[in-house]
Amino acid sequence: MWQRLKTRFQLTPAPGFIVALYLSLRWRCRVSPGAVIRFPFRLTIGRGSRIHRCSLVASGRGIHVGESVRIYDGCNLNALDGEISIKDHSTFGPYMTIYGLGSVSIGSYVAIASYSTVVASNHNFSDRDIYISLQGATGKGISIEDDVWVGANCVILDGVTVGKGSVIAAGSVVTKKVPDYSVVAVVPARLIKKR
Repeated sequence: MWQRLKTRFQLTPAPGFIVALYLSLRWRCRVSPGAVIRFPFRLTIGRGSRIHRCSLVASGRGIHVGESVRIYDGCNLNALDGEISIKDHSTFGPYMTIYGLGSVSIGSYVAIASYSTVVASNHNFSDRDIYISLQGATGKGISIEDDVWVGANCVILDGVTVGKGSVIAAGSVVTKKVPDYSVVAVVPARLIKKR
C-alpha cells in the first residue's frame, strides 16, 4: 500500500487544482486547473505562458516551456524517457501531440496547428519471433527551428529537422530534413517552393 502511495505522489503530488495553482505561482504563468500534469517537478514554465486543459507528462528529462507559450485544450505532450524543450512565443493548437522519447526541440515563434503530431520515436520490429509491441522503441530526436508554421493534421517523424522559417502545408507527413525557408507539402512532404 505504501509503495502505491509513494508512486502516486511522485506522479502527481496533490490534486490537480493545487498542482495548477503551485505551477502558476511558482513560474508566474497561468495553468488551468483542468490540465492533467504528471511529474510536475520536472516541468519548467516561462513567465506569461498559458497552459490550458491539456495533458503534460514531464517524465524522463522533463518538459521545458519558454516564455509566452500557448498550449491549448486537448494537447498531449509526453516526454517519455526523453525531453521536450519549447522556446519563447510558440503556440500549439488544440489536440496537438508530441512524444519525446528521442527528445524534441522547438524554437521560438513556432505555430503548430490542431491535430498535428510530432513523434520522436520508432518501434523496433527486426525480430519476427517477438511481438512488435514487446521489442521496445528507439528515438533519434526532432528539431523544429525558429519561425516555423506547421499546418493542421501534419505528422513530423523521428530524425527530422525542420529549418528556420519553413512552412509545412496541412496534411503533410515529414520524413526527412526540411531546409531553411522552405514550403513543403503532400505525403511524403516534398519541396514546393522557397520563401
